[in-house]
Amino acid sequence: MNKPKSSKILQYRFEDTVAMIKATIVGNLLMGLIILLAGFKNFTEVPQTQYCLATGLLVWIIFHNYRWKNTERNALFAVLYLMGAGAELYYLGIPNSPLAFREDTIGKGFLFEISVHLLPYLYVSLRILLVIPLISVTLVSRKLGKVQD
Repeated sequence: MNKPKSSKILQYRFEDTVAMIKATIVGNLLMGLIILLAGFKNFTEVPQTQYCLATGLLVWIIFHNYRWKNTERNALFAVLYLMGAGAELYYLGIPNSPLAFREDTIGKGFLFEISVHLLPYLYVSLRILLVIPLISVTLVSRKLGKVQD
């Protein structure tokens, strides 16, 4: 009696976890679009823009064409995403700060300048954190596979 109930709850949890993958899609697309807000020339001058948009579109295509039930493939997607983020960081480096401050001008405020200088590190952190939904789907699909067997 308890097994069907826990299986149903796990199925709902799995569906919620799959829906969280939309955060990875939206996060990548938003980061690319935010970089483009500074000017469309950033599409060719800032390679992270192309990488964010391409990753967002690729995850969106996979999201709509895959059922997320296979634990090994889910783990493969998570590992590939992390490897892609690592390759981006290794080959392209941390992106530059969008604003450059000169020492001979009056600053806009300490907190503003610190937050602008932290934006590249926030970008890298978000890139890595956006893998969490992919890892969650892997873990929940593994539990779901054990319960259904």
